[in-house]
This record gives sequence, structure tokens and C-alpha cells, in this order.
Amino acid sequence: MRKPRNDLEHIEQVKLFNWARQNESMYLHLSLLFAIPNGGHRHIGTARKLKAEGVKAGVPDCFLAVPKDEKHGLFIEMKNGKNKPTSNQNWWL
Repeated sequence: MRKPRNDLEHIEQVKLFNWARQNESMYLHLSLLFAIPNGGHRHIGTARKLKAEGVKAGVPDCFLAVPKDEKHGLFIEMKNGKNKPTSNQNWWL
């Protein structure tokens, strides 16, 4: 049985964070990598509450809060297979 795409993206994101945790002692900045739980299906009341708190469509899945040169961090959008970023995600990226 084939897993839904979003499950595969979840698995890949878990692998990313496991890798980051395993390598934090060598690369301390990896401890500043965090997930942004923006997507997913939610009850309408929860969705309204999150929107009021500032959740925005298209924000990437993860952020590495490490400045380098003129950049202020790294956004990471997880995709699997033929899944493509939405127009909102492209805007953020």
C-alpha cells in the first residue's frame, strides 16, 4: 500500500530533524533548526484561532535561524516526489 504524499513529506522531515539532532554536537547551529507547524487539516475553530495569532499561508515548513553574510536564516520547504510548491510558498521562498 502506498503512503499519501504528505505522510512521505512527514517522514522526510522527521529524518531531517533526527539528522540535525545527531549532528548538533559537531555543528552547534543545528540546534536552531525548528519546524513551523503551519499546514495540515484542523478544526475550523482552531484554524481561526491560529490565523488570529498570525499563522500565514505558504510559510515554509522549517527555519534554520542562523545568519550568514547578508542572509538572516534559511527557510526549508519539504516536498516529495512530484509535489510542487504552491504560489504562496513560492512567494515566501
